[in-house]
Amino acid sequence: MFAPGIALAVAAHYRRKWWLIPIVGLSFPFIALSAYANVDWVPLLGLTFGGGIGPLLISTKPQAAGFALLAYLSRGKLLWFVPLLIAVIVSFILYPHWIDSMLNGSDIIHTERNLSLFPYTIPVGIIALVLTWTRRDVLWGTVASLCLTPYYYIPSLVPLLFLLADRKWWLGALFSLSTWLLVWASLTGRIGVRF
Repeated sequence: MFAPGIALAVAAHYRRKWWLIPIVGLSFPFIALSAYANVDWVPLLGLTFGGGIGPLLISTKPQAAGFALLAYLSRGKLLWFVPLLIAVIVSFILYPHWIDSMLNGSDIIHTERNLSLFPYTIPVGIIALVLTWTRRDVLWGTVASLCLTPYYYIPSLVPLLFLLADRKWWLGALFSLSTWLLVWASLTGRIGVRF
């Protein structure tokens, strides 16, 4: 419950932008992240720090920011992927069927907790992938991840929200406020998503 707040404070301190704490911390995705004890704060740290730890941390929630790894690849930072490669090898040794278990798990894609608009967002996701590669920008990789995944829940918006607020505080504030509009639409029955 405290890990997301600590991670946000560390990331905001690292970026030297104190306003990231209220903009992100008061958003509904961040409150849900803290309440449900999700791990979407881990890729947030990966996007913040980059380096060799970045790809490893981002890979913990690929639906939140997985395609941001293309930005690192486009920069030619292949050595940054060594910790991730080691983690993948170790995971196959310890749990050789993890990919099969992940792909054939419960049918969560069609639940009322799914915020993904996939496949309707595929065109936007493809454009975001191109921008990720050409601009070497993790923000666009995060957009692509959310557009090209068939399932994600509200806490997966936290890395995108952080990156938007980091880029332009007002854009992050607008996105943060819009998440509360989403909650209102859910509570009033205007959308079928439940929180």
